[in-house]
Amino acid sequence: MLMWIRNFISQRFSAVRFGNAISSFKQSETGLPQGTVISPILFNIFINDLPDLLASDGLTNTALFADDLAIWCRTPKRDQSKLNTILNLTLERLHLWCIENNMTVNLKKTTCQFFTLNRQPFSPQLVYNGMPVQQSDVSIYLGCALDNKLKWTKHAELVVSKARKRLSILKRLTGVKWGCNRDTLKTTYKTYIQPVLNYCNEVLISASENVRKLLDTFHN
Repeated sequence: MLMWIRNFISQRFSAVRFGNAISSFKQSETGLPQGTVISPILFNIFINDLPDLLASDGLTNTALFADDLAIWCRTPKRDQSKLNTILNLTLERLHLWCIENNMTVNLKKTTCQFFTLNRQPFSPQLVYNGMPVQQSDVSIYLGCALDNKLKWTKHAELVVSKARKRLSILKRLTGVKWGCNRDTLKTTYKTYIQPVLNYCNEVLISASENVRKLLDTFHN
């Protein structure tokens, strides 16, 4: 197995074609071929030690989904400033790991957010490799919109916006002079629109009645 994987990721050459012109071939020194089943598996093995390293202080939590990394910690309201110290030390460990493993963090897609029910404002000052991490009041993580108070209003609006864009296909299938039968329309809705409405709806158990009403109204 080891020899097979070694042959799979080594001695790979690639070229660029533009119109009728093609560049010379060059050997790939790093990375994995896209579109293969085993590439994500090998990537997960490669970064498998990262979560334990970041959480080695016993105060930090991590979650990985493919190459999407989330880091968080919590402190009492009276000790909010401690968040800066904990997370900045964690970001230092992340930076050192990236140097050792020839990886990079895309700061343009990286945000920090503070969740609290306290009315007193607090803005984390996080820095990665000397660059400040941009702050956000609403973050999109794996298709779920997280607001500072976790009221889920932004998430419901995001879901409705995505689902509304898909309604056009039903309108095309229900013409005035012609149209698909009810079973076809129902199947189209259940396979193309309803999954968008149902995605991550478990979090709505703590949402207000107005948020759930927004989704119910669109569903109807």
